[in-house]
Amino acid sequence: MPPDVSGVGSDNVTLSNWQRLFEDEHKKIGECVQRHQCRPVCHKGHSSTSNCMFGYPHEVIESSRFDIKENSIIFARRESDVNGHNPDLLVYTRHNLLKS
Repeated sequence: MPPDVSGVGSDNVTLSNWQRLFEDEHKKIGECVQRHQCRPVCHKGHSSTSNCMFGYPHEVIESSRFDIKENSIIFARRESDVNGHNPDLLVYTRHNLLKS
């Protein structure tokens, strides 16, 4: 379950414990459902040696930035095979937990 926020106050120890629990949950769920592994659908209609249709592996980007030419935000990506996701939504909704 997600860390309980009802008891989190201004106490630094309590807040530190809550943050540790949140990070542990994010890591556990993220490793289970957010790491891409190429499967046959990634190459549907192409040879199995073709590039992944979802663009994996992605380029590693050390820090987020704004691209003025493209008028877009480029988000940091520290691992090439992890799906982009919002850690808060992942932990609190615990989505994508069913694995086939």
